[in-house]
Amino acid sequence: MKSKKDALVDAKLAFDKLKKDAEQSGSRLTISAVARLANVDRKYFYGKVNTPDESKRQAWVSLGEEINEFRNRQRSPVQVSSEASISKKLDNALIENYRLLESVGDLEKTRAKMQELLSSKGKQLEELQAHSGRLEDSLLFATSDKRSIVGFGSKPRIISPDLMREGVDSLSLKKAWVLALDKLRTELDRPIEKTLYITIGAPGSGKSTWSLNQAHHKNFSIIFDACCLTRADRYEVLSLGRKYPHTKIVAVVFYVTFPTLKKRNNLRESAKRLPLDKLRSMFESLEKPSLEDASEFFDEIVMVRGGG
Repeated sequence: MKSKKDALVDAKLAFDKLKKDAEQSGSRLTISAVARLANVDRKYFYGKVNTPDESKRQAWVSLGEEINEFRNRQRSPVQVSSEASISKKLDNALIENYRLLESVGDLEKTRAKMQELLSSKGKQLEELQAHSGRLEDSLLFATSDKRSIVGFGSKPRIISPDLMREGVDSLSLKKAWVLALDKLRTELDRPIEKTLYITIGAPGSGKSTWSLNQAHHKNFSIIFDACCLTRADRYEVLSLGRKYPHTKIVAVVFYVTFPTLKKRNNLRESAKRLPLDKLRSMFESLEKPSLEDASEFFDEIVMVRGGG
């Protein structure tokens, strides 16, 4: 697997090559073009890199800003003056949101430490917690034997960031994502055996339809209904799921041809219809999970094939 350091070197080489081509031909240079040539995730250029090294993250952000600056110099002065400030504001907003998400992660670590301190206060506290848990479970669940827990008519809990969005801009999407993670954390807090399903597929591949049609499950089930196309997209959801014991994590991958996605997209209402180039970009950015991938730890992978 390519290291983040090697990926950054490849991205810089790809930028240099495309910059020379653009200077000679006058063609426009974009972050997406550099990402494709270097075979890296375009989100790395906005600081969304799975690494604890802040200097590497900043190096990616700096490279992305350099690419954008070169692209802006190719445009007319009027375009640069009006669009450069907007692009900078969007980049700063994205970086600030990722910092906010990191702060939420730090709060989670503090919360986990507090729970450890509380659980060490003695046998009496443990008995009270166990009793409270039994009372809560008795309202929703019954035991069929000593090894499993079966829900009383409980369908999977579906968590969809798209349903929580209040706007169509990127900032609204980030807010909805944070709300979805908070709701997922609440469901994972249940002291029972559970299964977390993470859907992976382009818009129109059938994720939401599949989620709504799932029947009652043996264990308490949660479906995180989002595209989650790349490893970077799935990182926060996977990291959160692994913090809870007795949680099985399953990837549900949806395979649909691009012509089928295009046809389904055209049938959507105009407010939900995606531009064709964006739909193609999302379709081509799919990073398939693997049980042998050391960076992701799925207990099971389910393949769902759509029509077409």
